[in-house]
Amino acid sequence: MRSSRHALPAVIVALYAGLAFLSPERLHALAEEDGWIEWLTFALFGAASAGFFSEARAHKGAAAWGLAGVALLCFAVAGEEISWGQRIFGFVPSEPLLSSNIQQEANFHNLLHALFRPKWLVVGLLSAWGGAGPLLARVSGRRLGRLEPALQAAASPAALAPWSALACALIIVDPVPSTAEYVELLAGALFFAACLQRAQAPRASFVLPGLAAALTAGGLATTAWSPAANTEAKRSCADREVAALADAVASRAFTRRLTKKTLVHKRAFRAVREGYLDEAVAGALTGVECPGDDDPTRRRYLLDPWGQAYWIRYEDDRGAGNLVVYSFGPNRRRDSSPENPYGGDDLRSPQRVLDAPARRR
Repeated sequence: MRSSRHALPAVIVALYAGLAFLSPERLHALAEEDGWIEWLTFALFGAASAGFFSEARAHKGAAAWGLAGVALLCFAVAGEEISWGQRIFGFVPSEPLLSSNIQQEANFHNLLHALFRPKWLVVGLLSAWGGAGPLLARVSGRRLGRLEPALQAAASPAALAPWSALACALIIVDPVPSTAEYVELLAGALFFAACLQRAQAPRASFVLPGLAAALTAGGLATTAWSPAANTEAKRSCADREVAALADAVASRAFTRRLTKKTLVHKRAFRAVREGYLDEAVAGALTGVECPGDDDPTRRRYLLDPWGQAYWIRYEDDRGAGNLVVYSFGPNRRRDSSPENPYGGDDLRSPQRVLDAPARRR
């Protein structure tokens, strides 16, 4: 596996660079939630986790603990990448997560957004594992005592360090939108390549890529899966709620910060938190009757009946402020776009034009 350890990172960087120059729209489309980039990232970290756990079982002592630690790290990153199945199963996260997570998702890395941007977690991880780790493993000799085998086992191969440095540079500079998603994919590729290089069993060169492919295919397949709980009652509820949210915003429940922008496309509750919408919008769903669904937490945080955020899209078109509120619908992923506003099963409100007197205030 030593001869091919650079192949996957090189392909990812080439894909990113090519799309950034030739088709920025496609670059962003592939990085959408539940798209190819997200599921490939999940799959690479998931397969790396399985591989490192397998390697840990083949070692003893500190080396085994070091490998197990990397396996747990990869498992956690894979889970965080897909918000621990929130969009797959359509559940509403607990209120502590909703109140502190700017994206209303069942993950923990976004809880740190008030302290620093999540991209610095990626920089720190790659700097420690892909940069400092192999350097320390090379120069420490036996000075770390019993920790030496753990460090030698856990650190990234030194040959992959330039890729880690490139990933850190890209996410810090952030030259084009969606760069962070491609850097996360590159990070997954580096852990996966490190796992393949360390694998002692010959069959790992076939099993781990096969596992990664299966995880990717399975993840993408879930985007077309709608559990039995996705009933017409939920569709009807979401239809009424997007209309109620749009009515609330259009009836002057927005701020000058919104109307000074040419385009605002955000989760509705995040738009409230960031001052684009008035706080009164957070209570817009309380009066909507949805038989069998009286979850006050979901409504307070402006989530749809499938546990996903309602979104607003505001666009200033030649002085007219056009607003649409929408839900991802039963499949819990965005299917629509400005070019195809009624794509897939997304549920949208009728377009509202924000009146001129309100827009001037």
